[in-house]
Amino acid sequence: MEASERNRLERLLAVLSLGLCVALRERFIELDEAERLLFSPGTMRSLANAGAARELITLIHSGTELENILSLLPDRFTAALDEMNHEAQVVLTSTSPSDSQLNNWLEQVIPQR
Repeated sequence: MEASERNRLERLLAVLSLGLCVALRERFIELDEAERLLFSPGTMRSLANAGAARELITLIHSGTELENILSLLPDRFTAALDEMNHEAQVVLTSTSPSDSQLNNWLEQVIPQR
């Protein structure tokens, strides 16, 4: 994966993480949905294999621990989400805005006619 593509992926996943944390805090989604979308060991492995930044992998790891926090220390859940928001902000501030020469990521997911 080229550096510009990795940078774009890191930024996109940091933004997705921010949105998932808000959705979890406001109870728009359940934790299992956030885990299916992003916060999983499989995502961590894929990112490590792609050479993603340690900060992003740490952020995803934090997301994989939310279930334990919710079941063992439920009063700490909101604070954990706040910490994850901070971790995502660190990723965003340590990466560059996506290169304008890169294709729109959505075009890779949804084939254009």
